[in-house]
Amino acid sequence: GCNMVAEIMKGLNQFFSQFGTAYIETSVPENAKFPYITYKCGSEDWKNKALISCSIYSKSSSYVELSEIAEKILDSARDGAIINVDGGYLCIYLGEPEFQIVPNTDYNIRQGYINFVLHCEVR
Repeated sequence: GCNMVAEIMKGLNQFFSQFGTAYIETSVPENAKFPYITYKCGSEDWKNKALISCSIYSKSSSYVELSEIAEKILDSARDGAIINVDGGYLCIYLGEPEFQIVPNTDYNIRQGYINFVLHCEVR
């Protein structure tokens, strides 16, 4: 099973990297360049449906850049995004709530997050 999780994490990275620099939430470098995306697993029920979320960070006084990135991600997962991985595929659907703006303590940073449901067909 361990190899499967590695494949899933690789697949998630592949998915989120289409929209910008993407990191697992726990491994963002200190000097990460904006904008960037972080992602994490809320529940790791790989057999059925795992809950995933991503956060988008934009260094801006407006929400334009944040919204543009969010729109691209939302569009790509709206009908289910398929990602091929070793031994199968992942399907990423939008979760609930889809997209939310998060107040950031740093006034120069705009932050939002998106929820997903991940369906895995990986052996």
